Amino acid sequence: MSQVCKISVVVPHRAEYGELIDNHQLEFAQSLATEGSVVVVEDITKLKLAANEALARQADLARRPFAQPRLIKLISERLLDCRTNQP
Repeated sequence: MSQVCKISVVVPHRAEYGELIDNHQLEFAQSLATEGSVVVVEDITKLKLAANEALARQADLARRPFAQPRLIKLISERLLDCRTNQP
């Protein structure tokens, strides 16, 4: 099975620039970055660096075998159990 994984580059709006009333976008983006699904750009001058990092991570993920999230794996196992235990 082939899995295409994209790593997004995110530039959240910031309260200190008058773009929002708080930094909820930054906080959310940072939580996604912790999971590894995005690269957060907090300094726009580092946008190209972030894009290169995202591309490198995508290439690395493409070389790895597809790892199913735990819930999908459990559901798949249950469905297989049901199928093999039918009369």
